[in-house]
This record gives sequence, structure tokens and C-alpha cells, in this order.
Amino acid sequence: KGALVAMHDVINWNMVSSLQGILAQPGMTGRLLTRTPSGMGIAWRDQASQDLIEYVDVFTEPLALYHHYQAVIRNHMSTMANAAIATYTEK
Repeated sequence: KGALVAMHDVINWNMVSSLQGILAQPGMTGRLLTRTPSGMGIAWRDQASQDLIEYVDVFTEPLALYHHYQAVIRNHMSTMANAAIATYTEK
């Protein structure tokens, strides 16, 4: 109680579902900090101060929006890779 756990590289090491599992536990709250270089995660039990929540929210957006961004980037990368393959195989 009263502790905040910070986890680094959550996005970089594809551990978003693990963070979601931690946050699904009774009494746990936290955020995926999508606006940090490595995609940090934080978690805490019970209540946090409103000041902390407002500060943390500066570094994140809703998880659904993160998943949407991720899908857009994957689609873009796939399109670029397919174009490169097509160019290479045409030669």
C-alpha cells in the first residue's frame, strides 16, 4: 500500500498484455505510458492522489488509441515492405 511500481520497456519488449494482466488484478490501477521512449508502465494498489493521476495522464492516452496507432503503423510497414518486395522482384 502506498507504493508505485514502475516498469520500463513495456512497449519495446511487447509486454503490454502482461501489464494489462497486472492491472486486471483486484485493487490494481495503473497506466501504460505511451509517451515515454520505451513505453513504460506503472501500477499501484488502492487510491492514488488526483495530482499523481493528472501528472501520469500527461504521458499516456487510452489503451484503445494505442492499439489503433499500433495497427496503423503495422499496416504502413507492411505496405512499405510489400512495395519494396515488388520492386525487388520486378528487376
